Amino acid sequence: ERRTISNWLSPLNFKITQSDVLNKRTEGTGEWLLNSSEFRTWLSGDSKELWCPGMPGAGKTILASIVIDYLQNSLKGKDAAIVCIYCNYKEQTEQTVPEIIASLLKQLVQDRPMTSDNVKSLHEQHVGRGTRPTYEELKKAFQSEVGTSNVYIVVDALDECLERDQGYLITELRSLGSAIHLMVTSRPLLSIEQLFQHATRLDILANDTDVRKYIEDRIAHEYRLVLHVNTDQALREIIIEKIAANVKGMYVLYPTF
Repeated sequence: ERRTISNWLSPLNFKITQSDVLNKRTEGTGEWLLNSSEFRTWLSGDSKELWCPGMPGAGKTILASIVIDYLQNSLKGKDAAIVCIYCNYKEQTEQTVPEIIASLLKQLVQDRPMTSDNVKSLHEQHVGRGTRPTYEELKKAFQSEVGTSNVYIVVDALDECLERDQGYLITELRSLGSAIHLMVTSRPLLSIEQLFQHATRLDILANDTDVRKYIEDRIAHEYRLVLHVNTDQALREIIIEKIAANVKGMYVLYPTF
């Protein structure tokens, strides 16, 4: 029943995206963000919003997935809901604001062992008539589900959402509960910066430690390189240093060896 209802709520499935992205993480990376004073301030609730701008290729999406995973583990068993949104310019027509809100309700249903009577009633009411819930019904259902709980919403790549919907989406997310904690990654666009004038800001750049860990991991999994560097530590260091020096804050510059 839970799967039937969650699939009915929305075709968007950001949980799959989260899993796919997190699987690309190199072990031990992203710790700098989790340990930053900006993130800690946001996590504690002293700041309700955290904006993380970064250039394309800086690693924003991987870091968003790391944050979501951290929240899911550190807040387990606490009065908190954790939901995520991965905006994708290739899916702009599907990722409308109503569908995104529906997908957040879907995540709550997916996360809970029992489906609430509130959501069951919404499903039965509309399935029986062959209709879809209105946007207001979806919002009210989400608000009812979270109540006064802390709600952590992580939005990746807001700039990939339709430009006309970006401000609308943020306004709607802010209205979803009494204790919304919103983290957003995007390119450093002025239009988005204006949405977060009062938010804590943490700029995203490829961290030196993360870069080295990533390169070391790639070397360890590249058969041709392993043959050379296992017997030549100096060559290994030269490769790491040369690539790290040319990354310039962007993971996308990493070559395929």
